Amino acid sequence: MNKKELWIATSNEGKIEEFKLLLPSYEIKSVKDLTDYVEPEETGETLLENALIKAQALSKHINGWAIADDTGYFFDALDGFPGVYSKRWACPVTDFKEICKMILDKTKKSTNKNMSMQTAIVICNYSKNACYEALGITKGKIGSQLKVSDHTFGYDYIFKPEPYNVYCADLTEMEKVNCSARAYALIEMRKIIEGEIIDEKSS
Repeated sequence: MNKKELWIATSNEGKIEEFKLLLPSYEIKSVKDLTDYVEPEETGETLLENALIKAQALSKHINGWAIADDTGYFFDALDGFPGVYSKRWACPVTDFKEICKMILDKTKKSTNKNMSMQTAIVICNYSKNACYEALGITKGKIGSQLKVSDHTFGYDYIFKPEPYNVYCADLTEMEKVNCSARAYALIEMRKIIEGEIIDEKSS
């Protein structure tokens, strides 16, 4: 039996693999499958606004349901910075190993190592003017060095998520995915995805 398609508004391979693990019943399609798609600029002031921008743009392009997320990392020692700007604050630096080193340098004098990963997920159908949203939060600690594995990306290099309190690199791929804010948000969203949206009868 063929899997139903679910379109994800990202070109990030790490995110695509997480969605595949979290939603194994669906064939995950992404903007990498579209040769003519131009990703919109993320101009929102919140994670939710950015996720909505991306979901609406892809939904309009494919004329159907599309899902998008925006994830930010909030460091208590930096008063929540970089938050919604986690992907862009260090431009022109885009290598996350280097970005994580910059964060370690900024926080090295602080005794407050608390941080959180927050993910907003939006699924929408532009033509139906329908939209659903969810928020997931994973609390944790910032590590003292970079830790790398074949499934680390973004700020994973320095993140010790609850409940494990070890680096993401020290977790199995499934352990890392299951404790991610993206997973927590998708748990809220899954009933909508599986019921009201993806499995709805064509009108």
